[in-house]
Order: sequence, then C-alpha cells, then structure tokens
Amino acid sequence: MLRTKAFVLVGLMGMMAAAALAAQGAPAGRDAGRAGRALVVEYENGSLQGIVEFMVELCPHELNVAFGPGAADLTVPPMKMKNTNVFAVVDVLESVVPGLEVKLDFGNRPFEIDEAAGKKPGEIDALVKEHGTPTLIFLLDPDELLELPKKALRVFSVRAILEQKDVDMENLADALSTASRMATGTPGELKFHPQTGVLICSGTEAQVEAMSQVVETLLKEEAARKQEREAQAGPQAKIAELEQVLRTVQADMKMQLSRKEMQIDALMREKRELEKQLEKANATLEALRGAGRAP
Repeated sequence: MLRTKAFVLVGLMGMMAAAALAAQGAPAGRDAGRAGRALVVEYENGSLQGIVEFMVELCPHELNVAFGPGAADLTVPPMKMKNTNVFAVVDVLESVVPGLEVKLDFGNRPFEIDEAAGKKPGEIDALVKEHGTPTLIFLLDPDELLELPKKALRVFSVRAILEQKDVDMENLADALSTASRMATGTPGELKFHPQTGVLICSGTEAQVEAMSQVVETLLKEEAARKQEREAQAGPQAKIAELEQVLRTVQADMKMQLSRKEMQIDALMREKRELEKQLEKANATLEALRGAGRAP
C-alpha cells in the first residue's frame, strides 16, 4: 500500500462522517455488515475533494482517503447515481475526470476499482471483514493531462449575419452550440458584445473549429447575397451611386467657394479701411507742412 509524504491522508474523515450521520438521527457506529449498502449519489460539479468528502459522509463503513499532489483540485462534472456503492462511484470518477488515477487497498491488499465496483453487498462486506478498512488513493496523472484537448479562441464580427431578417443572436448561439455539441459531445463557450457586433468563441480546438465553420459559412452566404443584390441592381444603381458622389462633391465645392467669397469680402473691407486711414494720414501730413510754411 502506497504511503508517502506527498499524500494528504484524511485519517478522521470516516469518524467525522459518522458524527454527521448521528447529528441527523442516523446510527453513529459503522460495521462491516453494512459495507455494501446501496447508495444514492447526487453531486453538482465541483472539486474532486468535495465529492470524496460527500461520499465519505454517505459511506456505511470506515474509509481512508488520500490525495496525491494536485488531485484534490481536479474538476468533477455533475453526477447522479442510484443503487450504487462508493467503489462504483469512484470507478465512474476515474472515467470522467481527466488526469485522475485511483488506487484501492483493502487493508494491505491492492484491489482493482472496477472489480470492487462490481461486487455485491455481501462480497464487499466479506472484503472489509477479511482485509480491513479500505483505502482510496487519488492520484494526478500528468501524462494523461498532456493528452487533454487544447483550448482555443476565435473572434468574429457577426453584425452582417445579425442584420439578416430572420436571424438574431439567440438563433445564432443555438446553431453554434449545436455544432460544437455534435463535434465533441459538449457545447463550446460564447460571448457576444452587442455594441461592436463581436462574437467570441472559446473551448477546445474541436469545439471552436465546429463553431467557426458555422460562422464562416453564414458570412460567406451573406457576402454572396450582397454580391447578387449588387449584380441585380445593374448599371442604373452604379449611375445613381456616381450621381450621389458628384452631388456630394458639388456641395463641397459650393461650400468652399462660399467660404472663399466671404474671405474676399473681408479682405476688401479691410483694404477700404486701410485706404481711408491712409487718406487721413496724408491730409494730416499736408496740414503740418502748410503750417510750417506760414510767415
């Protein structure tokens, strides 16, 4: 049986669970005769340590638990199992939690999880009586984690798609979720920014690729429809577009001409004012000269 300092052994978890059951009116003592009692397990997604503590509370016999480094924080999806036992739950956990490896000992005897999961209640009772308290050791397998799907992210401008008559964000999100779910079994994540029309798709590479194909297909279809509309409009539309451009240019030129005329008028007024001031200066100078010539 594996015993290293790297493990966090939950030595009193069985006793704590028994106290919890006693507080609820259930018998506090545990015996091997109840070891195989069928359990009902309902668990929302959370940490591995959380569901293990939950199982220890439900377990009808003493149970030692140890976690390897990093294993306690592994994420567990929602679970609901009926008429089951602790070892069957652990067997499922090993299948659905990426990177998780579980070892089982009854006393000093190693035992396969899937083998224990298939045991009948009386057979589990016999194992506990014969070999002693079972110990579950939860390990993190780094090699398996390296094989997990890589995360990916893509950003799209979907304003042109949403401007279509029968398409809104709810329809688009449903199509993307369906595509990613069909590709991987679970939907990817979406974040829409309405002010900019930007859609952010994230998830595994396979999920993002599936969602990207949907968005790119819709964008290509919208581009093709736009090109078709332009083609159907024909020369008249181009002439109208050119006329609009010319009207805009003409209006701009008129505005510039008006500004220039106003500038010219201002300069002419300034010129006339300067001429008047010059005439006054000349008259004053002549008067001074005349006064100087007087006897």
